[in-house]
Amino acid sequence: MTLAAIKDWLKTKTDTGDGIAVGVCDRSCDRFISVYGRSGAAARMPIGRNGSYDEKSVAVLVHWTKQATEAEQKAREIYNIIRSASRVQTADGAILFSRMAGGEPVANGQDVRGIFEYTIEAILYCGKEG
Repeated sequence: MTLAAIKDWLKTKTDTGDGIAVGVCDRSCDRFISVYGRSGAAARMPIGRNGSYDEKSVAVLVHWTKQATEAEQKAREIYNIIRSASRVQTADGAILFSRMAGGEPVANGQDVRGIFEYTIEAILYCGKEG
């Protein structure tokens, strides 16, 4: 499962404002979503077989307006989209289920332009190809 496939899936589920990208945030925009890979826990290796899924650790940065309430609502919306992912088909295969790294989006405060930012971290369990 690629980050681009996750980005494309999120784009079908929510308003992405001024844009959505992998690995970069356009801080000149007021409403932008960024998808990043992150270091996760060591992958579990099944004994005696290849296993039926892979783990993909992701972080989503929600860079969203100068209004604190609006930014928090958008972050919670995306958090809930990821949390409820179950047997979701993407261009790269299926997201079987997810495990959130925290109980809610993490508030990062404001950037230098006053835009509020939140981070959402999760592990996506993806069906193996082939």
